[in-house]
Amino acid sequence: MGMLGAMQDFPLRIMRILDHAEREHGAREIVAARADGTTYRTDWLRVAHDSRRLARVCRQGAFVSDIAADVLDTSGMVSWVKRFRGYARHRPKIWGLHNYGDTNRLRTDATLRMLRLTSGQLWFTETGGLVVRREYKGSKVTRVQRYSQRHAARATKHVFKLACLSPRIRRVYFYHWQAPPIVTNWDSAFLGPKGRVRPAYRTLKRRLAAGAQRCR
Repeated sequence: MGMLGAMQDFPLRIMRILDHAEREHGAREIVAARADGTTYRTDWLRVAHDSRRLARVCRQGAFVSDIAADVLDTSGMVSWVKRFRGYARHRPKIWGLHNYGDTNRLRTDATLRMLRLTSGQLWFTETGGLVVRREYKGSKVTRVQRYSQRHAARATKHVFKLACLSPRIRRVYFYHWQAPPIVTNWDSAFLGPKGRVRPAYRTLKRRLAAGAQRCR
């Protein structure tokens, strides 16, 4: 007579982990720290509930054929997108790109590569001119990249140049609005910690005021 071992007799998938967390630790608070220094609070009951809602929507077909993944313009972008397209069962209508690399190096390379790799709309789902960026290993800072507010303004101007590369680029989402009182790992804000307007804000305002003329 066979006996089950101590291991589970089902695939260890994310929803199984969420089922366990919901059952055993449903009311346990989850605190997530955002890059801008703010926090978001929830619990495992809410996480499991929202995950099931998202799964139901996807099974009904919403979004699946419309929106592809967000990708970062790093060296692995091209190979990742090619693999993604190979596995995707639908042809995406919208692709998301976080093009911080092109934006802050004042280049167009990665954005043009993404346009060549894909079809449909391309959205800049996150972009912005950096003032400072810190990389951590645990609580230790391993690398600091210091730019300047003037650089952030130039990078913001360059975003609009990138957006004019193709009519397929339909939306641009800048990150972020106001710097936190204490900057931890990221600052690409249009306003300082006390709400003072930065040069990038003035650049943004001028470019938006130009409307369709900005691509001519």
